[in-house]
Amino acid sequence: MINLKKTLCTAISFLLIFTSSLPAFSETSVNDVNSAISASNAKNQSESSIENPYDYENPEIKVIDENSNNKKIELHLGQMLNIKLESHTSEGYMWVEEDEDPSANISLTQLRSFEDKSNDNDTISYSNFVYIAKNECSNMVKRFKCVSSTGDKILKTITFTISISQPETLTLFNKPFTPCLYLRVGQKLKIVLDSNATTGCRWNYKTQLDNKVLKEINSYYVSIPCQSQIAGSGGYQYFIFEAVESGNACIDLEYKQPWDKENPPYNTFTMRITVDPVTDYSFPSPTPLPVTILSNEKRLTIGKNNNRQQVILTKGQILDISLPCDESGDYRWIYGKIPDNNMLREKFHEILYLDSLPYTALSHWEYTAINTGTTNIGFAYANTTNLSMQPKDFFCISVKVVDYLMPATPKPTNYISGTIKADVDSKSADINSSFMVEIVELGLTTTTDKNGNFSFLSLANDTNLTIMISKDNYLTRTIKNVSFNTILPTIDIWAGDILINGKSDGAINMADVVQVAKAFSSNKITTEFNNNCDLNCDGAINMSDIIIMAKHFNCTSNSYPNI
Repeated sequence: MINLKKTLCTAISFLLIFTSSLPAFSETSVNDVNSAISASNAKNQSESSIENPYDYENPEIKVIDENSNNKKIELHLGQMLNIKLESHTSEGYMWVEEDEDPSANISLTQLRSFEDKSNDNDTISYSNFVYIAKNECSNMVKRFKCVSSTGDKILKTITFTISISQPETLTLFNKPFTPCLYLRVGQKLKIVLDSNATTGCRWNYKTQLDNKVLKEINSYYVSIPCQSQIAGSGGYQYFIFEAVESGNACIDLEYKQPWDKENPPYNTFTMRITVDPVTDYSFPSPTPLPVTILSNEKRLTIGKNNNRQQVILTKGQILDISLPCDESGDYRWIYGKIPDNNMLREKFHEILYLDSLPYTALSHWEYTAINTGTTNIGFAYANTTNLSMQPKDFFCISVKVVDYLMPATPKPTNYISGTIKADVDSKSADINSSFMVEIVELGLTTTTDKNGNFSFLSLANDTNLTIMISKDNYLTRTIKNVSFNTILPTIDIWAGDILINGKSDGAINMADVVQVAKAFSSNKITTEFNNNCDLNCDGAINMSDIIIMAKHFNCTSNSYPNI
């Protein structure tokens, strides 16, 4: 009995001390002690930009009504949505949610539904549906029908189109998805944790945070909107951090009553944070290949073998980049070129640990394509303890974001294609153009473009074809036994078989040397100039042309190697 009295006295004393510290508030707002607790906390948060976390003006709560019918609603991860629809229960009707997408609840999770009035004097009641945005989505349709109790009549229908995006601040819910998260200097992190202030429990630091590396810039509590702030209702506790400088930090939180020093916490949240610098190394430019990387799948995954290539994404598509690394050493992949956040938004960077050798882990980034445009991403495999050392490796890609991908072009059949290269050291942009390519058996001809490319499409059915390649002042080359659906390797053609009286003799020999000698030291403005002898197309007959000819002197068309 004595112990019971002591316990009661202690509880009453604590309650008196606690309530005396609360700010003054009107009787109409006393419905929720939680609100007063929150107002007191917010007042003491010198860095907080939110004065009253329970206020409906809170940026973490968006309130919409029937005026938003058929409109697009934009949310960010961690934001709550309160949909207020005029109630018709007195008429025998009720609002029913109707999702077209069965996975909609994964992106927008319902927290509560309830009836209330805007104020005590209001005669109109509202049906409220409260959600929290937990996963990204685009143009998700959410429909509400006001149906009769018998279900056979519909009074009205309201439709919203909802999109959820990842803001510049990385947002995590309730538990870390990876034991170690990598941030870059200046990047922000928001952690959203289930909490219920009415129980006296709250999230606090179990161990002190290293503010030199990761600084907490704000923390606040947001209750779930409900009828008159019913006592006992829960909410979310928000922590916002900013990466300040390179190094390691640990977010170590526990959920318990602050005065309870004996019992273990009800829940914990622990995540290791590594903040990496952004380097200013000189990166090689990405070189788009003839076939760029693209996919109609929702997620496109690339790796080290895609270095210096171009990636094409559609808006909303996810890009995964995984690069092998050795976590046991001082070298890690760090940013050298940060992508344009308006086009490609980073979702997170984590380390995936492996069992196989030679690498122990994968450095993994995930991005979402936001807007159309082109941007570059660059990483350096650098020694993070000494950034003055030259990185061991670089990885960079060019990313192009488009509205949609063109339908795939049907793959051609019965084709032959290839690329021809003049074996000449020349600065002329047209040196590889105008080679005549002939399929001897079919009597078909085409010419190369300025890049030396050629192709024959939709050929008549035949096998063992002969390809003949020719151009004035070059040795004609013949390639035998070419079959359909073949892309030939790059074909070199030798210069020096000079046209004499409009004809060539199929060899690079003294007759060609004599022609060059006659025009030697001439240029385009002199009468001795012979355009046939200007093998590198520089507008002059000089030693460069002699060297080109000497390279394959005494060669004939039969001297070409087999392909």
